[in-house]
Amino acid sequence: MSKKKKLEEQTLQGQSLPFDIELECMVLGAIILDHKSMYEIGKDFSENLFYDFKNKIIAKAIKEMYIKSTPIDIVSVTAELKKSDNLEKSGGVYYISTLQNKVSSTINISHWVKMLQEKSLERAMVFIINNSLLRIFNYKDDIFEV
Repeated sequence: MSKKKKLEEQTLQGQSLPFDIELECMVLGAIILDHKSMYEIGKDFSENLFYDFKNKIIAKAIKEMYIKSTPIDIVSVTAELKKSDNLEKSGGVYYISTLQNKVSSTINISHWVKMLQEKSLERAMVFIINNSLLRIFNYKDDIFEV
């Protein structure tokens, strides 16, 4: 087993990266349910907040639609994903249609986005720390140059 693989096992031993798929679905569903919620969270909203690959693709499409002032609803999001050849990668029409069923109100969307920001920041911190550890363990010369 390589030294790099051993280190990854030590630093992430039995741990998964911080994420909350249910929360991700709630945020996307809230936006699809009420596109006006993007006015509240637009500056904080990014595909980088999302861990799940499908949700990341959907979030990117929604953000692009928001920037272009395109109406955001289930039909428009589905059409945008189809146009960019990402509909199947994003889980398909059925998956997208289930997102808005996850929420009954958008009143807490700002709080939910803050929660996703925290998870995203925690993931970034794990990557930074893990990369730093890799550099330290793999460095052969002067440790003061790390």
